Amino acid sequence: TGPPPAPPWTLLTVGRLVPRKGIDTVIRALPHLRSHFPALRYRIAGTGPDLERLRSLTVSLQLTRTVEYLGSIPEYHLPSVYRSAHVFVLPSRAERSGHSVEGFGIVYLEAAASALPIIASTASGIAEQVQKRDVGLLVPPDDPDALADALVHLLRDNSLRQRMGRAGRQWVKREMTWEQTARHIEALLEAL
Repeated sequence: TGPPPAPPWTLLTVGRLVPRKGIDTVIRALPHLRSHFPALRYRIAGTGPDLERLRSLTVSLQLTRTVEYLGSIPEYHLPSVYRSAHVFVLPSRAERSGHSVEGFGIVYLEAAASALPIIASTASGIAEQVQKRDVGLLVPPDDPDALADALVHLLRDNSLRQRMGRAGRQWVKREMTWEQTARHIEALLEAL
């Protein structure tokens, strides 16, 4: 990894565009964020059934110059997309049925490996690791104001952002290897 990108501040979400990802919460937080950071950009990588609803929300909030829909990104190009951002944000929610929640998604690990601080929701499967590893901030799901406040705090504090990014990179480098995963599975099987 090289030096962090220069402003304008860039937020990034990577994933399938479905309601449980909470991407609409990020979009709803943007007007407040833009009052602090007028040149802020939000890049969304991925496709899915929620695309049109998200685009309509973007238009209705007059954010078409702020939000960029990247579509599907080939895997070989993802590292450069992560490197172009300052913060990875995925404030997922539990679906109304309660049967579907965001698990421990690979995109969180990709962001951490790219030294990006993470903003996740307390409803996600990554929440415990974000808190335990100090690699980002947690916000309640469906709360654009809390999300905006967390982002303002993170974007204004360079040392916090850099420390969380370094912690995430070290976490992935030390503990999220295939060798560590194999040891963990082996220990679980032995316990059974």
